[in-house]
Amino acid sequence: EEKGKTASIVFRRDGGIAAALVPAKVFIDNNLVGSLGVGEETTITTTTGKHRVDFNIMGGNGGGEVEITPEHPNVKVIFKIGMGMITAKPKIISIQNLD
Repeated sequence: EEKGKTASIVFRRDGGIAAALVPAKVFIDNNLVGSLGVGEETTITTTTGKHRVDFNIMGGNGGGEVEITPEHPNVKVIFKIGMGMITAKPKIISIQNLD
């Protein structure tokens, strides 16, 4: 399997009233790559393969696994912040291929 081809992930934070004034931290494979306010997006260069993406806001964590294939090296991950019982809860709402 071809490993390490250049890829990109566009992260977009969708609206929601929960923690709207607080930036959400964005992690790829446990590395902090940025933070996003509501309605903001950022593009991160990475590699093809499986990646763990996580979001953290005020102690609340959420995320999932994103697999980037060489056929579709550019993906968009849209997430939003919901309210959990105690903390805000980030959640991926869609993963799209951009090519």
